[in-house]
Amino acid sequence: MLTKQETFDRALWGVRAQGGERAMRGSACVYYDEVTERRCGIGQALTRAQAMDLQDELEVQGRVIHGGVGHSFVYACVVAAGLPDDVVFLRDLQSAHDGAGSPNHFEERMKTLARDYRLEYQGPA
Repeated sequence: MLTKQETFDRALWGVRAQGGERAMRGSACVYYDEVTERRCGIGQALTRAQAMDLQDELEVQGRVIHGGVGHSFVYACVVAAGLPDDVVFLRDLQSAHDGAGSPNHFEERMKTLARDYRLEYQGPA
């Protein structure tokens, strides 16, 4: 299982690598967009196969595909994929990406999250 720090780092560096952009399919947020290969905040911590399997599972269930905030089913799947068993942390991590209007805003939100959860934040290189 990944630690909170490992999950945080994967989200931080992964979102940075895609320029802060969200993973979208039409107007819906997705964990993984196979066309652009972008991932949501939580999706950064999943392997490509895990993200695709989770995306497929949600579509089969007929659920609204969203970054997962507030959907306990989504978090059950994410936790099953080896992320920390802390739904509030995962929700906050996803919200840091979903609620950011720019890469700079994302960085500020991640700094706050790191402080709130006593994690290490490393600024952009």
